[in-house]
Amino acid sequence: MEKQTHQDAAFYCDGSGHAFVLALQDPYASINIYCDGQMRVWVNGEMARTAQDLFDHGITAESEIDDLEWENNPWFAAYDEEGNELFIEHTLDGAVTEAARIIAAR
Repeated sequence: MEKQTHQDAAFYCDGSGHAFVLALQDPYASINIYCDGQMRVWVNGEMARTAQDLFDHGITAESEIDDLEWENNPWFAAYDEEGNELFIEHTLDGAVTEAARIIAAR
């Protein structure tokens, strides 16, 4: 599986608090990964709540978000077919790896 460019959930946040990112599935199981949580971070004196807000301020790399003033950061959460939360993860590759492990174990 190809490594994704952006690992931090901030780059997948749409402001809804529950944004679909991707699904992993096989014939027997499916796991949906979402960007969960409300993002609130100060960028150049303005509150950013979505990935688009970050991009609008020229923030396009992981290293550029480390020094921002965070009030609330989003995370990745994985859900099974019935909508039950399975786990949370702070990197996209970590979420994909764990979801793939769970699917393979079923």
